[in-house]
Amino acid sequence: MRRRRRQRARFARKLYLCSAGEMRFLRELEAAVPEYQVVMKVRAAALLRPVGGSEFERECLLRKVSQKEFDFVLVKQSFAACAIELDDRTHERSDRRRRDRQLEGFCESAGLPLVRFRVVRAYDRLSIREAVLLAIDKDRVARQMRRNDGTGVLRDAPDGEAAVPGYSRRSGPVILSKCEWDLRPSEAFAGGIELSRAASVLRKCR
Repeated sequence: MRRRRRQRARFARKLYLCSAGEMRFLRELEAAVPEYQVVMKVRAAALLRPVGGSEFERECLLRKVSQKEFDFVLVKQSFAACAIELDDRTHERSDRRRRDRQLEGFCESAGLPLVRFRVVRAYDRLSIREAVLLAIDKDRVARQMRRNDGTGVLRDAPDGEAAVPGYSRRSGPVILSKCEWDLRPSEAFAGGIELSRAASVLRKCR
């Protein structure tokens, strides 16, 4: 009796790039920040690179970051201004929470703003815009402070904030700033403020 040949492993096509929930959030995000281009499923290694330490340490960091990706990245003229993660129920698992904390640490070390949103049935575009602009604006101030200081560390950074993991933001300087923001909308956005005026109104209310 002839033995059946074992079928070799091969690739199968994935029909959809993202879930229906991610596509729904994408449409709201694009409407909330039309001045930015939204890119999906971006490898974390495309935006973060290990710096300092030994070659072995950098290789270890590179392997860790190569296994991760951002749900969305806001881009303007090829500059990655902000990374965005959309958290569904799977992020409540202990392994996902551990993965999320690790990714947040990588972004904080490199100074890449990271904003998280929870999956909900209906999104408030002004709340999305406020959270994103707060993160981008804080990062802009941090980069300016670093240029003025010239030491590579923010002058108002607490002691030890320049420590490992030692990631650097690609195509930009190393910024040591926080990457978690309060996502609750401010009272200034409770009314019907049009999106084109949101950025200027946000600065006046801070």
